[in-house]
Amino acid sequence: MYIKYIRDTVKTYYRRTFNLYIKPRFINFLLTYRCNSRCIMCNIWDTYNLNPDARKEELSAGEIEKFIVDNLDDLSEVRNFGLSGGDPLLMRDDFVRIVRIIKDHLPRVRIGVQTNGLLPDLAYARLKEVLAFNPDFSIAVSIDAIGETHDKIRGVPQAFEKARETIKLAQKLGIKSITAGMTLNRYNYKEIKKVKDYVESLGVEFSCFLPEVSGYFQNVGVKDFQLTDEELYDVAKELKDCCGYHYYMDNLRLQIEGKRKRRLPCFSGFTSLVIDPYGNVKPCVLTVSGIEDSIFGNIRNQPLKAMLTSTHAANIRKKIKKCSCWCQCEVSSSVISYPFDILQWLIFYCRHRKEFLRHIQQKKERLSTLL
Repeated sequence: MYIKYIRDTVKTYYRRTFNLYIKPRFINFLLTYRCNSRCIMCNIWDTYNLNPDARKEELSAGEIEKFIVDNLDDLSEVRNFGLSGGDPLLMRDDFVRIVRIIKDHLPRVRIGVQTNGLLPDLAYARLKEVLAFNPDFSIAVSIDAIGETHDKIRGVPQAFEKARETIKLAQKLGIKSITAGMTLNRYNYKEIKKVKDYVESLGVEFSCFLPEVSGYFQNVGVKDFQLTDEELYDVAKELKDCCGYHYYMDNLRLQIEGKRKRRLPCFSGFTSLVIDPYGNVKPCVLTVSGIEDSIFGNIRNQPLKAMLTSTHAANIRKKIKKCSCWCQCEVSSSVISYPFDILQWLIFYCRHRKEFLRHIQQKKERLSTLL
């Protein structure tokens, strides 16, 4: 088992090195740009106000099914299907149908959704339907701070109470894999440990990350939420005190401190893909320097393998290999494709090895109850 895993890992790294086609393992499907929060660090909710006709261009459930059926062989290695947006759980009335389509055609795939949790009763109803045929479904709920600070960041009154209620209802349904993500900004960067302790008291896994700036989030040029160098230093101190066991968060701290540059190869466009609400296939959600056109193709009019083996796709991947971001969604998939970086960090940088191993064991035990 382990020999096969190592062999597959080396083979994947080899194919990436020589810019060869790899069947995708991770797909981040942005089902909609509709969102009912008004976050200070993301203006994606304004997409259809600026361009009302664009909403009509969102993929239908039927088009998503056609894409999967027509590309079954090239999707045969997909392990995770992440559903995000916008907020697809709350904003797409056909959300349950889409999850069923994915599960019916790709039964071995793990599926999860990201949500702001602002409509607990609706979330509960839809999650209950999903769990009836997909008991290993996972959910990530945004928790940026405690109480009114979270409300301020999300731009919605009682947002914190609603997100907390969504988590409790998800637990009531029996969902084992629940994560609470904290987007760091000027209003909450000193509260990392406070939020972590609270989230873990609920029995939920904690994660925090810096806000990304890109056209996807429609926040290019917006300064209000961005952290100064001095504030980033405070973030690094908090992470050192409370999150030294966590590969992603501790490496974020090390990079802020200038103690470790990114060594993890980026597999965006190789093992992981992003599909936007209109069917455009991209390597990731970020705008990468030097790439003006990051769209491989569109699932409405081109087979997946054809677009990923084109000269255009090879040129995009060649440029994106130089990217050194530390975007959580990209890192989490790349490190599975290249786990050796975890080993290097664990040996040379990790100060809490026992806690790291205990954390991994806990995650393994939670997931094993679903298998």
